[in-house]
Amino acid sequence: MKVITEEYRKLQQELHQNPNYGVASLQFAPIVANIIKDLNVESLSDYGAGKQNLLKGLTELGIKLKFISLMTQHFQNMANLEQLI
Repeated sequence: MKVITEEYRKLQQELHQNPNYGVASLQFAPIVANIIKDLNVESLSDYGAGKQNLLKGLTELGIKLKFISLMTQHFQNMANLEQLI
């Protein structure tokens, strides 16, 4: 089952070479941290967290939880793709 085209995969590879790509989640880290604290969240799934900047931002704010990057797992084990959807 093909989820993305080869062209899109290549585009994403190129975009991820830019150190400024994928940093938007850092500005949301304080908001997410407050929600995590208010709801006593123990784990977080972040689909498409290639650089895991949200995790970095949360860690800097002292948040400790189980962080699951589904996109990372997807690329590490394409055989389980159907189970992730």
